[in-house]
Amino acid sequence: MEEELQTHFVVGAGVLAGSLGMYYFIYSPMQMIVGAIFDSFGGKRIIVAACVIVALGCFLPSISTQTLALMTAGRFLMGLGSAFGFVGCVYLSTVWFHPKQLALLAGLTTMLGMIGAIIGQAPLSFLVDNIGWQRSWAVAGWLGIACTVMLLLLIPRTPTTEVDRRKAFRGSTPFANICKSLFAVLKNPQTWLIGLVGGCLYLPLTVFADLWGIQYIRHVAGITKQEAASVVAMLYLGWLIGSPFAGWFSDYIGMRAGLMKWGTFLCFLLLSGMLLFNNIPPMALGTLLFLIGLFSSSEILAFIMGLEANPDFARGSAVAVVNMIIMLLGALFQPIVGILLDWQAQDFSEIGLYSASDYRVAMSVLPLMMGFGLVLSFALKDKKVK
Repeated sequence: MEEELQTHFVVGAGVLAGSLGMYYFIYSPMQMIVGAIFDSFGGKRIIVAACVIVALGCFLPSISTQTLALMTAGRFLMGLGSAFGFVGCVYLSTVWFHPKQLALLAGLTTMLGMIGAIIGQAPLSFLVDNIGWQRSWAVAGWLGIACTVMLLLLIPRTPTTEVDRRKAFRGSTPFANICKSLFAVLKNPQTWLIGLVGGCLYLPLTVFADLWGIQYIRHVAGITKQEAASVVAMLYLGWLIGSPFAGWFSDYIGMRAGLMKWGTFLCFLLLSGMLLFNNIPPMALGTLLFLIGLFSSSEILAFIMGLEANPDFARGSAVAVVNMIIMLLGALFQPIVGILLDWQAQDFSEIGLYSASDYRVAMSVLPLMMGFGLVLSFALKDKKVK
């Protein structure tokens, strides 16, 4: 719905990306405390409350007028609530499952997220075309309310063994416990390396698929918006299949770092080829994006590496800090691509008018960052599961 939003609010790509990127700008710093909150207080009540916040954030854009204020506020609330989502799922996995199953469970969690993302491509484009972008946001809000009820009913109560574990590691005050967990994770150099490599692997999803991909495919392939959405959905499909496989295979061979290294290398080659060669047919583009999604889904191993590289009492903080670094890269590069588009474009007679070459120049940051991630991946260290 990027073109509809640019037309409605009369803004350029950079301004719109800044507003939509508010999701990541609150999501990322919240990771500093989200994990420690789970470490201190457990999961169910926090996850349910977070889902309510996301639903409220979806309702705000549905009543936006001619300014970006409500849209920006809505994205803020979505990011605030979503900050607890993935970390909460991984945290609950550590409570209810064996450590050797964590990578597979992280992959399955990501797979379910990709199903939602696929629904957000062609089906959402169809919905926006038929009922408008504001009503589409309202539909998302009501779905959020339904999810809240399901979470309330389905998440089991925390087992007594986990309650006892939290008490054993708890500091004199909740604040002291949060500081203890965060300090243990932040002082570990591997935490930062893991987060940066994971962030580079995540950029094709957050920058290309989530925001700029449909417009890129429309311009380079000359197809309709709904057709382009179907092509971009192939990247999500790659993640949907690759995430659980990467988790299972990683658990099976007992290796995380090597798989992430291969993921960055193959994504670098595929992204470079996609941008360098002109006149790639839509079907071939879809295949390329599927493979990019398949290999970049090794990003999910970053969360398990973060868990294994840090103390047991800080497992929520470990996942959250790695997630923060990954999402900060997404928050930075979504508007960077928009700014590059505005800078590269030759014709500003109409808001949102960019050529295929403009998009190629802007998207060149993706293979560059993947190359950076490949270099960093050589410093990653695997740690045996305790």
